[in-house]
Amino acid sequence: MRPVTRNTILAILVVVVLLLALGAFPSLLRSGDPYYVTAEATNETGPSVNATELPPRQYRYIDAALADGRSNAYYEGPFGFKEGFSHSPFDEFDAIGQRYVDATAEDGSVVYVSENGTRYRLEIIREASG
Repeated sequence: MRPVTRNTILAILVVVVLLLALGAFPSLLRSGDPYYVTAEATNETGPSVNATELPPRQYRYIDAALADGRSNAYYEGPFGFKEGFSHSPFDEFDAIGQRYVDATAEDGSVVYVSENGTRYRLEIIREASG
């Protein structure tokens, strides 16, 4: 194999490995206080999103909050790097706010979801460490 061909193949492999690492790396970054999605049953009336319309893989923070009352922790990455490459509860609330405007608070901080006849108030909270 000629050196130019070998170097080209190695360069392509390095680029592929770096791109794969870039996809996995942001989820490992943790800085700041964690964010959680909380689900609290409410007697308030009004429009809400049917939870069966939210695919669990696409709305994993909301799905976990509905199952356990609180989702897994989400940590922001340093310098805003992580947000561009990873899924966050903010993405889920934004998506619901765009599709189900009536079931979302004006500032997008609260979403109302119905599941099995119960209406839940979902909110993203930031929990200070220490």
